Amino acid sequence: MAPNDNLTAVLYGINDLRLEQRPVPVPKDDQVLLQMEVVGICGSDVHYLVNGRIGPFVVEKPMIIGHEASGTVIKVGKNVKHLQPGKSNI
Repeated sequence: MAPNDNLTAVLYGINDLRLEQRPVPVPKDDQVLLQMEVVGICGSDVHYLVNGRIGPFVVEKPMIIGHEASGTVIKVGKNVKHLQPGKSNI
């Protein structure tokens, strides 16, 4: 059972990274919700933190970072056919 909220790394601007409790999102039709086991911060996340941008994309509003993740599927959208709740290490 997933919690109602989760600890989230939110980038507000250059060197302004905050940890916040955020609501757990409901997956859209083509999305999967994972209960996170681990999340990595990659080079692009660090680049956003230090420079506030990568190429033409500029961080102009709060952005959740940490897209390298592994966990267990707990919900799937109605169009997701290849995964089901309980599948681990996604």
